[in-house]
Amino acid sequence: MKDSIRHLIQQALTRLTAEGVLPEGLSPAIQVENTKDKSHGDFASNIALMLAKPAAMKPRELAEKLIAALPADPQISKVDIAGPGFLNSSRTATPWPSAWTRRWPTSASACARPARHSGW
Repeated sequence: MKDSIRHLIQQALTRLTAEGVLPEGLSPAIQVENTKDKSHGDFASNIALMLAKPAAMKPRELAEKLIAALPADPQISKVDIAGPGFLNSSRTATPWPSAWTRRWPTSASACARPARHSGW
């Protein structure tokens, strides 16, 4: 999942560079970490803080532009800005795959223990 988020951020950086918002030649190491507090989402990146100076922008302003440039992804439900410019991403809640639910018993009798073999 972290690699997917890194890829999405890279796409946003490429778009902002093409639009002239970011200068050419930036190749940052995009860091994505698990958040310490799940109320802040599942993953966090400090990319806006890292690129604010080369972009000659405030980190929070750059974070807003990055969020606007991020491509949609069904695995990500939302991206918020925290503090001075951290990007916090929340994973989409995934229901159990239908193939799994079909394998689970649906009645109490299906869950009963099989009878013991009396001939042993």
